[in-house]
Amino acid sequence: MWSGKSFFNKTLYIHDLKRGWPIWLTYFLVYLFPLVSVVQNYGHSYGRNALEFANEEIYFFTAMTPVVAFIFAVLAAMTLFNYLYHSRSANGLHALPLKREGHFLTHYAAGMSYFIIPNAVLAVLTLVFELYLGEVNISVILLNFVYMTLIVLFFFSFAVFCAQFAGHVVALPAFYVIWNFFFLVLIFIVQQMLTLMLYGFRSVSRISEVAMNLTPVVRLMEKVDSWSLANQAATFWIVVYGAVGCVFAVAALLIYRRRQLETAGDVIAIRQAKPVFRYGIAFFFGSGMAFFTMAIFGIYNDVFFYVAMVLWGLVGYYVAEMLLQKSFRVLKKGFKGAMGYALVMLVLFVGIRLDLSGFERRVPAPEQVESIQVSGLHTIGNDTAGYRHNDFSTVEEIEALTDVHQAILNHRSEVEDYNNAYNITITYQLKDGSDMTRAYTVPYTMENMSNPSYAAHKLLQLINRPDYLRNKFFPPSIQMNDFIQSSFSIGSWAQKSNHSAQIFNDSIFTAEETRQLYLAISEDLSAGRIGQQGSQFWDPGSNTVRTVFSTQDGQVYEMPNIGWDSPKLTLVYYGMYEEWEHCSIEYSYSAKDGESRKKIADSYNAGFMLVETATSTIAVLEKLTDMTATEIIEILHTAETIYR
Repeated sequence: MWSGKSFFNKTLYIHDLKRGWPIWLTYFLVYLFPLVSVVQNYGHSYGRNALEFANEEIYFFTAMTPVVAFIFAVLAAMTLFNYLYHSRSANGLHALPLKREGHFLTHYAAGMSYFIIPNAVLAVLTLVFELYLGEVNISVILLNFVYMTLIVLFFFSFAVFCAQFAGHVVALPAFYVIWNFFFLVLIFIVQQMLTLMLYGFRSVSRISEVAMNLTPVVRLMEKVDSWSLANQAATFWIVVYGAVGCVFAVAALLIYRRRQLETAGDVIAIRQAKPVFRYGIAFFFGSGMAFFTMAIFGIYNDVFFYVAMVLWGLVGYYVAEMLLQKSFRVLKKGFKGAMGYALVMLVLFVGIRLDLSGFERRVPAPEQVESIQVSGLHTIGNDTAGYRHNDFSTVEEIEALTDVHQAILNHRSEVEDYNNAYNITITYQLKDGSDMTRAYTVPYTMENMSNPSYAAHKLLQLINRPDYLRNKFFPPSIQMNDFIQSSFSIGSWAQKSNHSAQIFNDSIFTAEETRQLYLAISEDLSAGRIGQQGSQFWDPGSNTVRTVFSTQDGQVYEMPNIGWDSPKLTLVYYGMYEEWEHCSIEYSYSAKDGESRKKIADSYNAGFMLVETATSTIAVLEKLTDMTATEIIEILHTAETIYR
């Protein structure tokens, strides 16, 4: 009689369900407890509020699924495919009149049932609860069921895929965890290595983003919102990972069909994957221990890192060889492979150290640059411009910054004293649509700020250009009618002084008066008499903090330290400025002459520390207040003495 071979076995399926009851029951209880909590707290309520809260609890189910599925998927795979890791059970089960496809599909169907059935029961219970509340949102319940199932589909399929490479039950969870976070860890290690070995290297955001996309548990936790399922980003990634899960399931089946049963008990069951295992262990163990060794000894340089990485990598390589061979006698047999690892690492190190790619030397030509963003520029002063040193887009600014970049490279060997230095990051937006980012440590001392060839001097000159400064206080498209009011704050210094002279109150000016102040400030800005930005650094010789400013002719001079409470002039203006979309704020101000307090959305303020060189501004203040120019200057001198 002809004996047929089935692709599915009902008896084996039911056996799998019974054998895996602790997994699917625990999975169900993990979700049941939050649902019970909702019933207890809102079961007595009726109406839309209770229903909305119930829906939020459903959203929470989807949000917690990436972590829950990540854990339970590998437990299910270990339970269902455990027979592959023992010779007796592997040979015995495959002697039955059931194709390999039948074994795989039956176990896979049972594993998915561990999750789909509890998800369906949860959906039914949620539906019953909402019927009790008197209003049902069945679309949310169905969407949650589909999302939870797709997430589980990915993680379980991936766990089954990993199970086909493992030859031992302990190896399966290890491979599963490693491969789930492989790309994230790999990119982190590579970026740390390049930061250490390539001058100016910082993380590459696009590569990091790719690594995040290849780490589903992290990406899903980031994108899935516990407050709503109507999230396009979450929907996109859930569907993508669900589709990828189907691919992993098919790949696992194809590998299962060709799996050699005699590999049961080995660490790696697939011969082609053994070199990946050897060199993967060597690289990750070597690099990880190299970072640890640097931290222990406090030695941070690329040569020390390379030596440590090679030595620890050789240890990792031989450990992997021992696991594969199930023997300690691997020194001679693994010698060629170990030397190959060391040679490859040496070639990579030399290539990076010699900068064969030209990464360290590259400075874009100004005509290739659309704009430049700089972070880390620190200036002293309590005015608005100090918070807006980031965007540079004019031809003059781009030329100046590429010159700064070249100056940093020219004096690279002199960057030793990190106590007097600022970390800056330069990001070029190029006209071809690409971008380029470099990060440097720029030393700040009196010597290099006084020397025109140094980056610190060039940066100080750049941020004190009159045209540059004006665009940091006021947008280019500002109109006279945009000004709302202004104020001159002078009271705080008097409270901290023993000055017995007249105490002046803060002055509030109308819109018309503010326009007069704006014209005067514009004159002082053009002449370099107000808004100047300085730099501070610690001087070990004098054991003090020194504050340095720049003149328009390129000279630098020192001033006493400026206090945050020094007299300040603030202008408030309102408008929709496209060039300032990134820095719009909501600014509150008090109206003059008893008018009610107002709040203007998307308004801006320009704050200036008043200095005695601002002659035009002081002249207008003299007209608008009951103070003379002499009294205003006296206030400035007194405040300077207090905060010195």
